[in-house]
Amino acid sequence: MIHKKAIFATVGLAFVGMIASVPTVHAVLPPGVKAYTEAKGNVTGVWNDPVRYFVFNLNTRGPCGGISFLVDRTKENYKEMVAMVLTAIAANKQVGAYVVDCGNPSGNPSYSNDKNIISHGFIIP
Repeated sequence: MIHKKAIFATVGLAFVGMIASVPTVHAVLPPGVKAYTEAKGNVTGVWNDPVRYFVFNLNTRGPCGGISFLVDRTKENYKEMVAMVLTAIAANKQVGAYVVDCGNPSGNPSYSNDKNIISHGFIIP
């Protein structure tokens, strides 16, 4: 039986190799966002929202006030972001995320608008 940490470590090494070969690109910020706001912490939970997002929680609050960080499945870097979070868990490392918006993407009125919607992130060595 293959150990889960070995799988995550393999995925993580592949992820690091991909990142190392990608040139730095400065994106145009979405309307209404003045700058990317960085949040860092330990991952305390992960799950896939049934509609559109990969969600992970950190042990610290983001700039939107909540501990939940959302990665949109329609973004080009979705798979890399999932791999990054799982690698950080397996390696017991912190992650950093760049928050670009706040909100309640589900539209459920019983949820608050404190979700941190992110564009990209990194593992803290």
